[in-house]
Amino acid sequence: SRSVGSHESDPSGRNSSKQVCSSVLSVLQKIRDAPGHMGCDIGGSLAKMVMAFPEGEDAVVFPEKFGTSGRCHRHLQMKLTMADQSYLLTFLSGATAQLEEAVEHLGDCRRQASESTGYASRTEPTSPGAASNSSEDARPFSRTFSSWSDEVFSCSRKAHRRMATAGGGACKFASLFRDALRVELEPVREMRALVDGFLLLAPCNSMGTDSTGGSSELLNQDVFTIDEDDMTVSKPWPDPLFPLILVIMGTGV
Repeated sequence: SRSVGSHESDPSGRNSSKQVCSSVLSVLQKIRDAPGHMGCDIGGSLAKMVMAFPEGEDAVVFPEKFGTSGRCHRHLQMKLTMADQSYLLTFLSGATAQLEEAVEHLGDCRRQASESTGYASRTEPTSPGAASNSSEDARPFSRTFSSWSDEVFSCSRKAHRRMATAGGGACKFASLFRDALRVELEPVREMRALVDGFLLLAPCNSMGTDSTGGSSELLNQDVFTIDEDDMTVSKPWPDPLFPLILVIMGTGV
């Protein structure tokens, strides 16, 4: 796939060129345009994302590989029903550095287009709900004039899409995502997200409750180990499930 260059000015006033893979930009724009909900974990070396697409709407198709590290994990896809609405969960991952460069590039492109068309930039509140004395800020945001795919900023600088985000990147990249993509990263506790996801996957009979859980025919693929030959070996869920020790080990370990 081809690369697209972006130019940045360093403190000395010189412009530096950065190459961003076009396939990464394409995937990032698909994510930005996608219906439904999204959540991610942005770690120091790897970013992981899950997209929840409403069933019945046109499916968003991602390439199996994009850029040097981007992957769409189709074998992990699963259906989820919540509040009488069915969703298809799709999982993506890629290097955090690659994600940062792609978001910066899109932000630079949109900012340059904004300046060239005469749109004035304004400083946005620190959060979508922050108070403002401006009558213009008090008006409800209209997406009609701010399509995700447009290369021109709307007259409002407010973020208009939220994404639950775990990991250190939730704070580190908050302003970058807000400025470049109009996406507000909402920090969530990483361990709490892990526990909730773990209980979602666990079969209800192993928890000794009547709650829903498990991933139907894929139960035997949820728990696995790696043998001496680096082969994945499926394991049954522990029964009973509790007590247990749950540990997070990031890719930097």
